[in-house]
Amino acid sequence: MAEDIAAIIEGASPDDLTLLRRALMHEELARQRGAQTDGDDALSENWRQGGYPYLNRLRRKSYEKQKYDLQRELLKLQRWVNMQSSFGRRRSLREILSAQVFTSLSFGFR
Repeated sequence: MAEDIAAIIEGASPDDLTLLRRALMHEELARQRGAQTDGDDALSENWRQGGYPYLNRLRRKSYEKQKYDLQRELLKLQRWVNMQSSFGRRRSLREILSAQVFTSLSFGFR
């Protein structure tokens, strides 16, 4: 295996070697820091006692992305509810969702 790596390095351009070195250094730094390299995911010490669960506030970019994904899922749900209620009598949202959850659990979907 060492011979294969040496062959790759010999045939690599200087730019490729720079990129490879950076990638390896990035991996090593991430390994030294531990599994939690993202500041948005770092848990606080007292989250089990009911405190704020995260060490840091979400970055704006991460917040906006999560909000966008949730809004998209909400629109899908609203469209699905409207389609379900247009087939036959008007049903309440609770009835529609209860029927869907029951069907999902009956068939083993989660």
